[in-house]
Amino acid sequence: MLLVALSCGCNSSSPDASGPNNSSAGALATGGLGAVTTGGSGTGLTTGSGGSQANAGAPATGGAGPVISCTAPAVDCGGNCVDTAQHPGHCGECFKQCADGKACVGGTCVDNTCTSPQLLCSNGCQYVPTDVANCGLCGVKCTANGQWCADGRCRCADGQITCDGKCTGPTYDKNNCGQCGIKCDAEGQYCDGGKCRCGGPDEVVCNGRCQPASACGATGTGGASSGGASSGGASSGGGGSVTPGSDGEFCGNGSIKRGHATYYELATPLAHCSYATSTLPKYYGAIAGDIYAKNVCGACVEVTGLKGTKLTVQIVDECPYVGNEQWCYSGSNHIDLSLAAFDVLSNNQRILGHFPITWKYVPCAPSGKVQYTWKDGSTIWWTGIMVRNYPAPIAKLEYKNASGVWKSLAHQSYNYWLDEKGFGTGPYSLRLTDQTGAVVVQDGIPSLTSKPEAGTSSASMSVQFPACK
Repeated sequence: MLLVALSCGCNSSSPDASGPNNSSAGALATGGLGAVTTGGSGTGLTTGSGGSQANAGAPATGGAGPVISCTAPAVDCGGNCVDTAQHPGHCGECFKQCADGKACVGGTCVDNTCTSPQLLCSNGCQYVPTDVANCGLCGVKCTANGQWCADGRCRCADGQITCDGKCTGPTYDKNNCGQCGIKCDAEGQYCDGGKCRCGGPDEVVCNGRCQPASACGATGTGGASSGGASSGGASSGGGGSVTPGSDGEFCGNGSIKRGHATYYELATPLAHCSYATSTLPKYYGAIAGDIYAKNVCGACVEVTGLKGTKLTVQIVDECPYVGNEQWCYSGSNHIDLSLAAFDVLSNNQRILGHFPITWKYVPCAPSGKVQYTWKDGSTIWWTGIMVRNYPAPIAKLEYKNASGVWKSLAHQSYNYWLDEKGFGTGPYSLRLTDQTGAVVVQDGIPSLTSKPEAGTSSASMSVQFPACK
């Protein structure tokens, strides 16, 4: 039986050559066809079959995903339009699964007498890896304008996505800039690199068109405040201090989100959050890109799956929209789970491929103190640092060197914090503010030198954020 894997590719690059470039690519699990990437330029491939189109999941609940309308003879089975007359995962009715080696013909499971990778369809043996009328499975049609079938998946050209039934480029289409439906509709605007832009360097959108900022009365507001908490009243010890935050969303008091879950398996040395794959917890996940962009690396979520099963999962990766349009669209609240997490939450029904979930943020339970790692190539002249092992994700990271002045660092999508001009000569103090507003300060971080760091190991601080109340 042909299984088309659904997984989330992630692709990032750092300013220097040593930065991560990772993807969790989709695998096509048919005899001899091998794995295929689903998006990005990363080199990693999944080692197992991800959430399967062949084994479409349980029906969606309200708010869990887009409302779909199917054209007969296809029907809606858990958010997928399928022809139950010839779909082996929905044979005769939704969610009725044919056994391995069987095909679905006329709504009945029968022996597949075709030679792999062909499948027995209602009109005979079909070569599903390239057939636009039977792409990957019998009856799966590539209907969008410009699509073709390759490796059992309907595809647009590299870098393109499907919007309103046609393939288009989100990096240049002013009607679908960055993602479907985002329009650059101000006079003089265009789409470049997935963002709506005006032509002049000092132009902004004002009164429906691009014009100089001075003509709109726009004025600069200056740089960002360094923020941070005062040291008064904070407990301290061991070269650091701790200031509690306020209980909120990341302490388990936020809203419950509705979405779907699929599964994947990392085959790259690093997740998109730059955590080494070998160090990940058993239950981890990749979250939809619009949420990932809010700096949630290392956050924990309590996921409720089938039959009310609950499990805490750590977010370590991104499921980007491009290449995963069915699942990881903005507002989807989608999580691509590790195999172990998917098995628990689906009650060991991996064959479903996907199922509806609800989830909310909860505090993680870190063991030991906050840890930090210097970015490969860091020196006193160019510095990158990553921190991990905390109850709630980090909102702000600052440092000060021998000058005694606090400076904020810029957070990168791959979860390092950078100062392009370097930390200078230490020793250093680090001030971390998490998403609850809690602050820890660590003094006495040993100085970097002019020799680039290897970035191969982590060091522990002497402080940890306070637990939620």
